[in-house]
Amino acid sequence: MFMRLCRNQRIALLQLGNTYAYVISDRILHDRELCHFIAQTVMDIGFDGETVEGMRSQWVERERGPSRIKQILRSRDRGKCASCGIDIVQELREEGHIDHMFALAAGGCNDLVNLQLLCSNCNRKKLDRVETVTSSVPRYVRRPRITPNSPA
Repeated sequence: MFMRLCRNQRIALLQLGNTYAYVISDRILHDRELCHFIAQTVMDIGFDGETVEGMRSQWVERERGPSRIKQILRSRDRGKCASCGIDIVQELREEGHIDHMFALAAGGCNDLVNLQLLCSNCNRKKLDRVETVTSSVPRYVRRPRITPNSPA
């Protein structure tokens, strides 16, 4: 019966799949903490699923990404430095720098999940260190965190 349903509703299921993929990718992009987790996972397992413990190294070349990358990061980070929170867009003092959360030299990648927007000052201080990442999801959108002992 399931297979018959799939055959009869093939177009609707394909449309639903495309919508679902768009919503999920949009959700991932707009959550800097989730991006950080994915970038860390990519470093841990590599794209091919294999890792050699202690052998992380630069495996991609630094490339200038498309100009829209900075626009996407400004949108996700709401125009603010991911580290200090200065409003890069409103202040007009900062151009904003694209930073790799995990440095390429440490095995990070050029993928959007590994990038964040930093002001000049924070970018100079960070260098190739990995810092704590805060959420880029506005408080009014977040669900409350549920701990194991809290009532659901």
